[in-house]
Amino acid sequence: MSAQRGAVNSRFIRYGIIFAAALIPALASAAWCWKPLDPVKAELTCRRFIEKRMMTAEGGIYTASEVKNYLFFKKFRLDDFRRSGLLSESTGIMMNYAVAADDKELFDGQLQFAKKKLVGQIGLFFWKITHDGELTANSTASVDDLRIVGACLGAYEQWKSKPYMDYAMQVAQSIQNYEVVDDALRDFVNWRDWGEHTVAPQVQLSYLDLPTMLKLSRLDPTWKKILKRNYEMLKNGQLGAGLFYEGYDFSRGAYFGYQQNTINQLYCGLFLTASPDDRHELLNFFKEKMKEDGAIYAEYNSLSGEATKFFESSSVYALLARYALRCGDVKFAAEVIERLLYFQSKNRISPMYGSFCDDEVFSFDNLEALLALRYYNEHGGPAN
Repeated sequence: MSAQRGAVNSRFIRYGIIFAAALIPALASAAWCWKPLDPVKAELTCRRFIEKRMMTAEGGIYTASEVKNYLFFKKFRLDDFRRSGLLSESTGIMMNYAVAADDKELFDGQLQFAKKKLVGQIGLFFWKITHDGELTANSTASVDDLRIVGACLGAYEQWKSKPYMDYAMQVAQSIQNYEVVDDALRDFVNWRDWGEHTVAPQVQLSYLDLPTMLKLSRLDPTWKKILKRNYEMLKNGQLGAGLFYEGYDFSRGAYFGYQQNTINQLYCGLFLTASPDDRHELLNFFKEKMKEDGAIYAEYNSLSGEATKFFESSSVYALLARYALRCGDVKFAAEVIERLLYFQSKNRISPMYGSFCDDEVFSFDNLEALLALRYYNEHGGPAN
């Protein structure tokens, strides 16, 4: 009996030692979890997470996964990633990051993926496909098409390779043909197997990528009228507090949506900076909100300026930092970046290390954070 008890105790001690050996570095790592990484390391670890955990062998980027807690670390679900599919949005943001990071190899890989997997029969990009390349929707998102065009133009400026510009102009012509009506951009074009095309009856103001239109207007005069029309639509959609309507309905000839998520508000602000007359009213609004509340929330009422959804998002802070840099306010950008870094996983033993996540992880949050950190680490480059 005593021998049996001794064997049990021996096993208990052995397993206790193994558990302690695992626990000590975990506890040491947990101490790091409270202290944000510096912006340079934050960028490098975020990029590593995206490329190692979220990117397919062909260069597509998974969209989202639930995140589960396992004792001392969090873990994503690979099946969730696969089910979430791949977005042209993600590819376009990563292309812009590659240009900003002067990484031609990364850019070429993303461009090749876009050409191979995302291009439809009318020369525009499917907004979403499955993880193995199957089509999930016969439609585009014009903001994503313009984002990829802008990235290709940026690549031409960066590396002086004419094929980048040629491809950008080719896609831009398809945007004109299918997503622009009477010089006004629309949300999307939907097409069917028999060739019928249906253009959206409205446009989200956060789709009006004026910086890319401005670049196009310098290369192709036909874009000058498009730039002017869409600038007027965006500028006239800004309300007294600096916030914007959600969109414009062409069938009614009227703006709509007094409550718009902060991500879209910030895109409107970013795009409006393409105008030399922009007074950065939206930036001033968010600077005041940061002083008053110590945070920027997920949604505001565009008329009253009051918050309507009271949670924070890493992508909001990433976009706000980019917007501040674009406006030349490096001091406020630094304040926002500091806030952003609290959303990053800092536990080195966790598979989520370097990611921006909570109970879910999204490609958009991580890619926008990556792009914001790149611009910030370059001390205020062109945050398009």
